Amino acid sequence: MALDSSGHATYAPLGIGGLTVLAEAADAAGNTGFQSTTLTVLADTADPVVSLSATPDPVDITNPIAISASATDNIAVASFESR
Repeated sequence: MALDSSGHATYAPLGIGGLTVLAEAADAAGNTGFQSTTLTVLADTADPVVSLSATPDPVDITNPIAISASATDNIAVASFESR
């Protein structure tokens, strides 16, 4: 993974468990140095939050109803639908 000019990179882990991160540098003489660390990647256990509103309430038969819905999640909403 390439680092930017400030030595930073962004990576999204694809699985849970231990993730070893390694940085290595070399100089013109061929000397190298490195540092590593292990991060713990946790499972996503937070449920998405769904908001729903339907107006007017009450409504007369055959009159239109306006429905509004939204969903948020601490990681990402994978799917969102109404039934």
